Amino acid sequence: ETEGLFVEAFHIVVVAHPLEQSSLRFEGCCSEATKVSRQPAFRRCATHFLRGTLKLRHFVEAALPSASCRSPAESRRAGGAYEEDPQASMPLFAPAQILTTADSTAPFYSIGLQLPIDTSSPEEADKVVASAEKGEPQVYKIFAPQPLTEAELDKWFTRRKGSPLHIIDWYAYPQYSVPQSFRPFVLDPEGVYYVNAIEQVASAMEMSLIGARNVTNLIAEWVCQRRGPRGF
Repeated sequence: ETEGLFVEAFHIVVVAHPLEQSSLRFEGCCSEATKVSRQPAFRRCATHFLRGTLKLRHFVEAALPSASCRSPAESRRAGGAYEEDPQASMPLFAPAQILTTADSTAPFYSIGLQLPIDTSSPEEADKVVASAEKGEPQVYKIFAPQPLTEAELDKWFTRRKGSPLHIIDWYAYPQYSVPQSFRPFVLDPEGVYYVNAIEQVASAMEMSLIGARNVTNLIAEWVCQRRGPRGF
């Protein structure tokens, strides 16, 4: 008991808490690895769920250079095969994912086909994907920096009138930038490990599981290196 704090010795300590948002203090160890850095901003992510069919024509036309910046001749050259035969230039199937880059001006981050939660086999998943590829209505998830209007969504999807739209608006992920420095999984070689190191690269529940597995492997290695006939 020291200054109202309970003190106990451990062979190994695992930190499972983001240090960027932590008031934890380390004394006598981990000094370099736990230096306080700027708390990262979190990216707003409005998640939309709807059932519909992708309007492929919209995405094909959106990929063409702006007509306002081109002469008629330049417009024909830019449009290429699409200008000559728009229908023949349509993709043969609807993509399962539409992704954007960091400098994109699109009003969404990504559009992705969603599998039903009761999908129990690869064969069932293949049927859903094949159905979407043929242009049959399926459930899609749209990530965007803010809630999208019905009019915006109707530019990209054909939906049944009155079809429900669910929106979850939250700050989902750290705002990543490059270059950036990363904290290590090993905060101190004497046995202090950091599960959340992986969240500096990609933040998700699945990534946290990978981080925990990595720390488990490091601990197993630490134990094997120090184990003797009588223990540690």
